[in-house]
Amino acid sequence: MNCIYHNEVGAIGSCNHCSVGLCAECINSFITVDNKPLCKSCSSKYLDEGILELKQDNKNILLKMFLYTASLIIGIAIITVIAEPRSASFPLAMFGTFILWALTIGMPNFGEDNTKDAVREAVLEAKSDGYFLFKIAFKLIFTIIYGMFFPIVYVFKMITWGIKLSSNKKEINRLEDLHANLA
Repeated sequence: MNCIYHNEVGAIGSCNHCSVGLCAECINSFITVDNKPLCKSCSSKYLDEGILELKQDNKNILLKMFLYTASLIIGIAIITVIAEPRSASFPLAMFGTFILWALTIGMPNFGEDNTKDAVREAVLEAKSDGYFLFKIAFKLIFTIIYGMFFPIVYVFKMITWGIKLSSNKKEINRLEDLHANLA
């Protein structure tokens, strides 16, 4: 079997994906995955998929950043503008804001499996053991406490997501350079 790109040269390996023959020059020129070579076409597809995945991850991160920021702004507006600090509605506004923030923190990750089935199973399990109301009350109290720390979580998440966006952008650039340099 000869190299697919250099017909006069004998193949010393093959593409891990499509099994076409590759010579030493091609094996050293193209991408390897787990020390297994890919041909030019499969290398190109592999790089394109990696770039697309990173770009989608960046879109999801930006959407999360937007939702967290919107939730923070809405919560602050509820507390400071809608409810007067000494009014009777202030505790209810704080309660609602903490619930909003806790729900924001607990929102499912975009692009990952939906957790509705897990939640449904947890509720059915709680109903079956007789402590359903106790568990609901405990979860509500925990949710309110969780929401109280949203501004701290917000800062941490923004820093973490900013670092991840920067890292993804560098990796996208690296993969695009590799793609451009495929012989």
